[in-house]
Amino acid sequence: MKKILLFIFLSLSICLGLFNFSSGLSVTAESVDNNNSIELIKISYGQNNTFVYLFPVNSKKLEEIGVDSISLEGFKFYLKGNVSVLKAAYEEKAKEIEDMKVEDVKYYTDYDAVGFEIEFSSLDAYSKFFGSDGSKDNIGSIKNSGLFTTRTDYEIKFPFSLKSAEVFRKMYSNLVTTWAATFEIDDTAKNEIEGVFEDTSFTYELVSTSGQIHSDNTFEKDGLVYNIFEKNYSELQENEYISFYTVKVNKGWWYFFALVATLVVTVICFIVIKLKSKFIHKN
Repeated sequence: MKKILLFIFLSLSICLGLFNFSSGLSVTAESVDNNNSIELIKISYGQNNTFVYLFPVNSKKLEEIGVDSISLEGFKFYLKGNVSVLKAAYEEKAKEIEDMKVEDVKYYTDYDAVGFEIEFSSLDAYSKFFGSDGSKDNIGSIKNSGLFTTRTDYEIKFPFSLKSAEVFRKMYSNLVTTWAATFEIDDTAKNEIEGVFEDTSFTYELVSTSGQIHSDNTFEKDGLVYNIFEKNYSELQENEYISFYTVKVNKGWWYFFALVATLVVTVICFIVIKLKSKFIHKN
């Protein structure tokens, strides 16, 4: 009987071990650094959510074209002015919302970009700011599948719409024209610089401590999970949606499977013991 109980315990442990193994995160890709991309980074820690908007300066490329240090600082100054208009619009929208703060526009050295942050210290503030109706409009489709694990596939609108992409491209075009005239940048360099920002891409980066979200570019770094979505202007013209999925382990089915497996093993053990006992008595 002790052997039977031990066997049941081992069988149950193996089944539960399979359950734990199935809930692990699979790292599938690496991030690609891009210093010529307008970025929106969402950083999530429970109820705290921070959105970082970044607009590239592309200092290295401008210097290669021949822009001197004084003119480069002037470009950053002009870019800050343009980004401040977007920041002011968010501040106006946030006036009636508690647990929300819009930070000042600044230069981010690590990204070589000008930007600002929006911080939400509660999910309620986050929901009020973006609005439930708007979020529903952004969802293209949701699809569930699986038994022991449920995979939910999402298709949502890319945070940068084709319209907003056109606005930002126009912003850079006007910025380069005004800045070039002020700092007496010659036409050859100006045209080359316009081409640099004409080729700017758009990146949406999800950063969290949770490994629930998976995409074509999911990776883990320093205890955080990253999901990167990037589109250039042509890709936005073709498709304004992005896809990702979440995986949820169905604990009830795993426990049911473990109990059924244990019951089957137990029945088999009793049958074997009974047959063995009959065989011994017979001989």
